[in-house]
Amino acid sequence: MYSEANLARDKFRAVEMRLNRTLLENDLARRALKDLEKKTGQHAEHSTLTPEEIAESDRRIKEKHAAEDQAEAEARARLEAAQPITGEEAAPSPAEPAASEPSPLPSAPTEAPAPSVTENKEG
Repeated sequence: MYSEANLARDKFRAVEMRLNRTLLENDLARRALKDLEKKTGQHAEHSTLTPEEIAESDRRIKEKHAAEDQAEAEARARLEAAQPITGEEAAPSPAEPAASEPSPLPSAPTEAPAPSVTENKEG
């Protein structure tokens, strides 16, 4: 259990580091864009996401997560249906994982879709 907590903490720290890098890159890109706007006298349409674009992105990610959860539940149900469970051989419930079983980890990190060119223009 202690190792699982350390793993979760390390994963959170890695995500936090990636987020900070992304925020720094975003800040650098905005400063460069403002510098170019000042030098050329032309203005970009908009470079920040609108509330509608944020909501659409969140909706797509939530749909993806729901589909993944449903596929996992279906796979778990098929697995449990294929394995007969008897008194002492009963598998622990998902709320009570066995100490010897590693926690399920995603095979690859989930990332938000890259914004399109039109989403990065500022007005």
